[in-house]
Amino acid sequence: MDEPVNKPNKEQFARALQVAEQLRDGNRDPDFVARALLYLQHRQHDLERVFHAAEHYLHSGLGEHEHTELVRAIEATRQSENRAIHIEPPEFGLE
Repeated sequence: MDEPVNKPNKEQFARALQVAEQLRDGNRDPDFVARALLYLQHRQHDLERVFHAAEHYLHSGLGEHEHTELVRAIEATRQSENRAIHIEPPEFGLE
């Protein structure tokens, strides 16, 4: 797993996601390869947001606004992962 894998181009990646969705939707994914690809694509999207927020924060001279955006990106990623593994956030307040 230490060897680098060549990145698919946009068309290849789009086709792979399309096939993965078809397999998932048709319940034809016995080894969960399609499910894993779709999950990892979503996770990558979340982590890219964190990466860009962190990069912007560092290049801003550690600005307060950029720090807030980084914290928001991290929290959104955490919430997305919790939803993916079916963890409900704690309830606060009175009902």
